[in-house]
Amino acid sequence: MFNPYANLPEGLKIFDSTSLAEAEGLAAGLTRQEVLDYFAVDESVLNSHPLDLDLFDKTYRRGRTIAKRVACDYLFVAMKGRNGAAAALAYLRQVGQEWPQAALDTSSSKQFSFKVVMDGDDD
Repeated sequence: MFNPYANLPEGLKIFDSTSLAEAEGLAAGLTRQEVLDYFAVDESVLNSHPLDLDLFDKTYRRGRTIAKRVACDYLFVAMKGRNGAAAALAYLRQVGQEWPQAALDTSSSKQFSFKVVMDGDDD
């Protein structure tokens, strides 16, 4: 399996391969600031170490992207059944700019609704 943290460049002062791998996982559900808080790293300290800053930002973006992919995979599987789609959509609404709240809101207050018909449904 590919490990993007196996051969890190010399000169890291704050993060190592273990903490970056952990930050990647934390990025799935936490904001960037919350991940920094988890590691007790102040933004000003991180900004003073450009190499750590660059790797942390890449790691955070990678973690968010992986989580979105997992949510999308689950959404497509859940769409075949009757459970799970709402949770997957809620997650994507929370973390993805490409999935804005207004586009996904089907509440009656918006006077908009739709029915999804899947192949094989006998409704």
